[in-house]
Amino acid sequence: MNILTGSTDSIKLKKIIHLYPTLIQDADGAATVVRSLIREQIIAGYDVYYGIHKVDDAAELDTLHLRYLDFFLLIQSIFCNKLVSIYGKDFDKRNSIVHIHGLWSVLVLLFAIIFISLRSSVVHSPHGMMSAYSFKYKKYKKLAFHYLFQSWIVKKFTLRVATSEDEKQDIFSNFGVLNIEIIRNGIDLPESSFFRKNKSKILYFGRVHPKKNVHRIIEAWHLIESDFPNLSLSIVGSSDPSYLKFCKDLVRDNNVLRVSFSPSVSYTDRYSVFSNALATILVSENENFGLVVGESLVCGVPVIVGSNLPWSRVAEIGCGFLVASNPVSIAEALRQISLLPSNVASEMGMRGHEWIKTEFAWADVASEYVQVYKRALLNLNKINYE
Repeated sequence: MNILTGSTDSIKLKKIIHLYPTLIQDADGAATVVRSLIREQIIAGYDVYYGIHKVDDAAELDTLHLRYLDFFLLIQSIFCNKLVSIYGKDFDKRNSIVHIHGLWSVLVLLFAIIFISLRSSVVHSPHGMMSAYSFKYKKYKKLAFHYLFQSWIVKKFTLRVATSEDEKQDIFSNFGVLNIEIIRNGIDLPESSFFRKNKSKILYFGRVHPKKNVHRIIEAWHLIESDFPNLSLSIVGSSDPSYLKFCKDLVRDNNVLRVSFSPSVSYTDRYSVFSNALATILVSENENFGLVVGESLVCGVPVIVGSNLPWSRVAEIGCGFLVASNPVSIAEALRQISLLPSNVASEMGMRGHEWIKTEFAWADVASEYVQVYKRALLNLNKINYE
C-alpha cells in the first residue's frame, strides 16, 4: 500500500544525490545498479551527485567511493553556511532528492543522519540487504549494529524502494512501514553480440557465498558430469574465503571433474563471461532481484533459476528452467538443457534477450524512479512547508 498520494505536477526535480560505499567496477551488483541509474539520470538532464561530487559523465563513477573526508567537508559546509558551494546556487531541499543505497555502512548512515537533520527528502533502496537471510549471516554483529544504530535512522527515510514483492515484505517485516514502492532493476544491453555456437560451459556468476548455494550446484554437476564430457562448470565471482575453501574441498574430496573457480571481473568485462555459457545458474536462498539472471538472458544465454527467486516468468517466456534448490532438481535441469539441440537452446536465449530488452530498459526504470522521487518530495514538502 502506498501512502504517498497527490499530484506531483508542481514538483520540479533538479538535483539527485546518491550514496553507496563504492561504485568501483569490480564492486557488487548494487554498485552496478547505481552506476546505471546515475547514467540514465545524467542523460535525462538532472544534476547528479555521488556524495558531494557532481557527476557529469558516468565513466567517472568507475573508481569512485565515499570517503570520510567527504563527510567532514559536508559537515564543514553546513556549519559555515556554504552548502551551496557543494551542491550549487540552486540547491533547494524542495527540488533535491537524496537516494541511499544498501545498508550496513557506518559512513552512509552518517551521511543519512546529516540529510535527515536538514529535513531533506530521502529515498532508500535496500538492494536485498534487509532480507531475513541477510540477518542470519554474521547474525549477532548485524543485529547489534541494526538495532543500536541503523533501525531508527532508516525509519526516518521518506520512502523505500523494493525490487520485488518479496523484498517489499522483508522491509515491512523489519520496519513496519507502508510507504514502499516496487521498481525492478534495469538491465544494461551488451555493447556487442555474444550469440555464439558450440557453448561449452555451465556458468555460475556472482559471489561465492553460502547464501548462493554454490555447493549445491557442484553437487548437482557431480551427478551428471560423466554424461557430458564436453561440458564444464565455471564458477566466477568474488568469494567468502571460508566458503570458497569449503567448495574447493567439496570438489577435491569427491573428485568432481571439470570445475573451475575464477575471480570476479570488471563491470565492462562481465558480459564477455557469458559468451561460452550454455546456461547460467542461480539457486540462492533468496534474492531481492537476481541481476545475473537478466544479464545472462540479455546475452542470449538461457538460465536455470531457483523457483523461490523473483524470476518465475522465465518458464512462461520459455528462456530457462525453474528448479527447487536441491542437487537432484538442479541436476535434472542441467541434463535437460545439455541435451537440447543447439538451435533450440539458441531460440531460448533469443526469447530471453527480447524479453529483457523490451521490459527491463534502464531508461524506463529511471523514469519510474523520477516519479517516486517526486512523490517523496511532495510528501516531505507538505510536512515541511505547509
